[in-house]
Amino acid sequence: MDTLIKNHLLLFISFCSCFFSNEILLAQSHTSGSIVFSSENIAMDFIWNGDSINSEWEEKASLLIPVYLDNCPRKFYMQFDTGSPYSMLYNGKIKAIKDKYPKSFSNEILQNQVSDFDLYINKIHISYVQINSKNYGDSTINWNNEQKIEIIGTIGTDFIDGKVVVIDYPNKRIELLQSAPEKFKLQHSFIYSNRNILLPSIINERETLLFFDTGSSMFELLTSKEIAEDLAGPNSKPILFSVNSWGKKMIAHSYPSNQKIEIASRKINVNRATYIEGATDSQVQQMLKMGIGGMTGNKLFSDYILILDTKLKMFGIAIP
Repeated sequence: MDTLIKNHLLLFISFCSCFFSNEILLAQSHTSGSIVFSSENIAMDFIWNGDSINSEWEEKASLLIPVYLDNCPRKFYMQFDTGSPYSMLYNGKIKAIKDKYPKSFSNEILQNQVSDFDLYINKIHISYVQINSKNYGDSTINWNNEQKIEIIGTIGTDFIDGKVVVIDYPNKRIELLQSAPEKFKLQHSFIYSNRNILLPSIINERETLLFFDTGSSMFELLTSKEIAEDLAGPNSKPILFSVNSWGKKMIAHSYPSNQKIEIASRKINVNRATYIEGATDSQVQQMLKMGIGGMTGNKLFSDYILILDTKLKMFGIAIP
């Protein structure tokens, strides 16, 4: 299981422990600067990146967007990750690119930040005044194999901030728009705070919120033990997965389910409900007291089009 995906589990628990607190506000103070787009609207195709946890393969583990850099012919990828409030680059990868194509970056690559970073998505020029960088993954690029997927960074929610994002999962397409198309008629509000997305949901007739994280699809619904067991099928037994996140060992208990949850007036099938053994009771209780029932990612919406208006804080789920 990829380290970045694993880390989302513990980050989610930490997020729940300090949501709306000074700790979250301090974390946001290190976000990148403004982003300049050469076009108001962007349409981009994405690909799925597969991964495994223990021996189980998940072909839709994360969502990757093809990107190009100045003065470099190679196609790279960045992970679209609403679990990250800011975009970032991976130091080893971008230094390897700069070594081979020095003009691909206009400024020096510092340890934690790159200034005036330019990239192209579907020939649309996108310029980050500043973008964070971090040490993650290996430091090599396989220049001899152009088919190899080279992931050089993360596109966070700063990319969609103040805009409408339309994620068409069945057709593997994302649109970034200034306003929601009339055909979608968004009628449901969601919480958008510090670039974190919380979707109102109804689980077992109880109103709750789900943290929406496109950075992780390994678990369809990550929730509390109580909710996971309530959603489990009769006499079902969980599949156990060992997860080592930021050096902390945790066990994921994933129950098969035939239940539905309601989001934006749509009843959506839940095939598996999962809880993490290793989170403290106080963390889980604090999460539930704040009305947060868990985390979901791409898998829950894989048959739908998800529309999020981050400016008006309205959303909807459409059938393709």
